[in-house]
Amino acid sequence: YHDQSVLPLSPWLGQYRRVRTYHSLDLETVGRLPIWSQANRMRGVVSGAISSVYPLREQVFRHARRLGLAALRHPGYHNLISAPPRYLQTLASFKVHVAPASRFGFALRKIIESVAVGTTPITNLPAYDVLPAIDGALVRVPSDITMADLKGVIDKTATSWRMAERWEWAKRAYEFYDYRIIGERLDALIEKERLCSKSFVQS
Repeated sequence: YHDQSVLPLSPWLGQYRRVRTYHSLDLETVGRLPIWSQANRMRGVVSGAISSVYPLREQVFRHARRLGLAALRHPGYHNLISAPPRYLQTLASFKVHVAPASRFGFALRKIIESVAVGTTPITNLPAYDVLPAIDGALVRVPSDITMADLKGVIDKTATSWRMAERWEWAKRAYEFYDYRIIGERLDALIEKERLCSKSFVQS
């Protein structure tokens, strides 16, 4: 997550060299889903766990009907069941996904998944946390937005949703966030930091 979100919570991390990485996708899983045949998508959805850690999400869940949203609760974590394919397929049946960050301002995987399946994420992710390749696909709102104002944003976003535009953003998500690519990039960043650190110590 972004330093501006992490360091206020764990200032001791500031003494260490850090590299930034992101949540990832499994392009093979996404590619097997019949996502792009669903042109007649429903209006919108809010999803996830309901907790005070997610204050805007908690509020949206309470007002989901008023906002014209379906409410998709977190399925929990299981050892024997793979929830992501079913979740992604469900998410792909909507035009809009209200996908707030946590109260700590973390860039959650839901935001990236929304873009990958052609759903427009509406999020309160802080403006300083610019998501590479896909930031323009996000619709940002303030954390203290009223439900009346949020409804207006949802209305506008759902009305302006276009399959072709969303497909272009999804392709960018695939190219940057597939776990193989993310893993290789992270490995290179760690190696670069290791070499820089070694050079610094030797000098």
